[in-house]
Amino acid sequence: MRRKRTRRTKFRIVALIIEVVLEPSSLTEIVYRTRINFNSAHSYLDRLKEKGLILENEYMSTYMATEKGIEYLRLFNELTKFYQ
Repeated sequence: MRRKRTRRTKFRIVALIIEVVLEPSSLTEIVYRTRINFNSAHSYLDRLKEKGLILENEYMSTYMATEKGIEYLRLFNELTKFYQ
């Protein structure tokens, strides 16, 4: 029997990305671990950099969560627990 798939919200996708980049991660790793396509990943990463939630190390081609991003993840997890 197949499980019904629910759509992920943008907030959930952002949280997933931040979880992945708690350790330095490449674009490919982010795409595979969050199960989003490369175009969507680029859009999300650009927005997260703009908002100061992640940093990009252009020399190493990796992304890393900032303190602000870690705080977002903490609050997201707290709210998620509240609604479960």
